[in-house]
Amino acid sequence: MSVRTNLKIRSVIVAFVLITAAPILAGNIIYVDDDATGANDGSSWADAFNYLQDALAAVYSGDEIRVAQGIYKPDQGAGIAPGDREATFQLKNGVTVKGGYASIGEPDPDVRDIGMCETILSGDINGDDGPNFTNNGENSYHVVTGSGTNDTAVLDGFTISGGNANEYYPFARVVGGGMWNYLGSPIVTNCVFKDNAARVYGGGMYNEQSSPTLFNCNFRCNAAEGSGSGMCNRESSNPTLTNCTFSFNVGLSYHDSFGVGMYNYESNPTVNNCAFTGNSGSLGAGMYNYDSNPILKSCTFTGNMVHEGGGGMRNLGSSPTLINCTFSGNWSDWYGVGGMENCHSSTPTLTNCILWNDMPGEISGPAVVTYSNVQGSWPGAGNIDTEPYFVSPGYWDTNDTPDKHWDDFWVDGDYHLLLSSPCIDAGDPNYVAEPNDTDLDGKPRVIGGRIDMGAYEYSPPISAEVRIVPRTINLQSKGKWISCHIWLPENYNVADIDPNSVLLGDEIEAKSIQVDEQQQVAIARFDREDVESILDIGEVDLTITGRLTDGTVFEGTDVIRVIDKGGRKSAK
Repeated sequence: MSVRTNLKIRSVIVAFVLITAAPILAGNIIYVDDDATGANDGSSWADAFNYLQDALAAVYSGDEIRVAQGIYKPDQGAGIAPGDREATFQLKNGVTVKGGYASIGEPDPDVRDIGMCETILSGDINGDDGPNFTNNGENSYHVVTGSGTNDTAVLDGFTISGGNANEYYPFARVVGGGMWNYLGSPIVTNCVFKDNAARVYGGGMYNEQSSPTLFNCNFRCNAAEGSGSGMCNRESSNPTLTNCTFSFNVGLSYHDSFGVGMYNYESNPTVNNCAFTGNSGSLGAGMYNYDSNPILKSCTFTGNMVHEGGGGMRNLGSSPTLINCTFSGNWSDWYGVGGMENCHSSTPTLTNCILWNDMPGEISGPAVVTYSNVQGSWPGAGNIDTEPYFVSPGYWDTNDTPDKHWDDFWVDGDYHLLLSSPCIDAGDPNYVAEPNDTDLDGKPRVIGGRIDMGAYEYSPPISAEVRIVPRTINLQSKGKWISCHIWLPENYNVADIDPNSVLLGDEIEAKSIQVDEQQQVAIARFDREDVESILDIGEVDLTITGRLTDGTVFEGTDVIRVIDKGGRKSAK
């Protein structure tokens, strides 16, 4: 047989093997449920793997892993020795791992609800973590690892907690308690990183030469003695973040915790529609940029606190670009400014931004600022210095309650603009919205013909139909409640009403709200005594206002009759 003929036969055999093997090795759904009692082979919910590690060991590129609600630890399954701190959930290229499923004990285990069916990847090996990072000495160094992956590796719908990279060496054991990415760029979506810690960098997530894509993720209450308690990006890491929040992360070192929300070193992330709130450390609590030039669009920096300067942001040899961002309530308690501090040849560019009520000031050092509202004024085309009229500014609660947790001192506000705001239609007149260009609510930009300043675009309230019951209110009645039925316009869902936003007469809060999605009506109940305090005798117009979860404001007015059988006279 000739060599050429032999090669042809071998090629046919290889092709046959690849074609016949593909349906077996790729495109399967693998099930994981810690409550399953079947064959433990991942083939169905009944026979699901009990441990996520077993599923990760069995998958091939193209497979999807579905994980039911519950708690899963890196040291469980796949032959891993219990208590192994180096065990981690290693993501794989071509594999999607999705949490939030109902589990085998529910009527339909395929139902997926990330909020109701929390799926936790926990590094708390002993299950005994206490508050404020106590009892975590035995925890996993990294709960999840995305090193060596690309954007075909997907993690979707998990809470990642209890990671603790607390050693002094090697470097891999001092960074990335929640997630460690080295030369890796996975996709991470709908995930919460909370209560993770690191001795040096990245309590929540550490990226080195890595550019993951994150969407709708929350970094909350993570810690690091060094920098980036929420996220640390180093050495040409350029992640893209959209709709993410960094809140109440804390630096454990009084002088050396920089960029507690996010720390960037020689890295240029793209940050869209993100919020940095209540982070606390020594420098640049919201974000610290070192030789980095990130791009930020429609972001808020509120209630971040530092010891030494740059509560919202500190730039060192960095020139970030900020468009439509809002800074408010950030605080530096020793020196420097609360808003943005720029040093060592840093020259950030700010357009259509609001910097207001940061303490003790807004901007320190060079900055190119245009079409922005800066308290105390700042030179530049289109800049103003006037009260922005936020719906509800945040504030610091300095009440020294003995058992108060460290993240309770900042009470965040609502930074949408009121109708009276001078920031409406005051941004760059030449700004042209890009496709899919949205504000922090995800609503389109440039609604009124000219872009607004700040992270939120003002949109007029939608008209709601409201009916107040009873129709006649007797001020001498002993009743307890006044109710209001609310119907929204077509294409809006009453289930999207934020129950904490509903007001009567712009001042009386609803005590409760019931929603009937089938009839598309919401019923708000108000304390009768509170309502009567604003009423006069006769026909009275009462306005009900509220906000939907996407930021849309609704408003409706009803006319009621007010009487007083006791003879109360009309107000003049």
